[in-house]
Amino acid sequence: DQACRGTNAHDFWPSYYVLYLESSGDKEASSLDSCKVACAGTPGCKGIGFSWGRCEIWTRRQGIGASIALSDSVCLRYGEYRPDATGSAFYP
Repeated sequence: DQACRGTNAHDFWPSYYVLYLESSGDKEASSLDSCKVACAGTPGCKGIGFSWGRCEIWTRRQGIGASIALSDSVCLRYGEYRPDATGSAFYP
């Protein structure tokens, strides 16, 4: 239950991510897997922030540097595939 942030817990600018909302008809926000697929297809994606109906594709050049506790939220960094560590290119 973590939400993504920039350098620290208070660093959360809309310019850091592309926002998709299920309420706006964005299929990217329909599930965690859909959000991951959107990230993988977005040049410069550094990770995702996801909560039901909301998908943030983080493109901040420095990546995701921090997170905060937030119920029903997921923050995952995106990088090279690491089968030995996580079995995925997404990791906390």
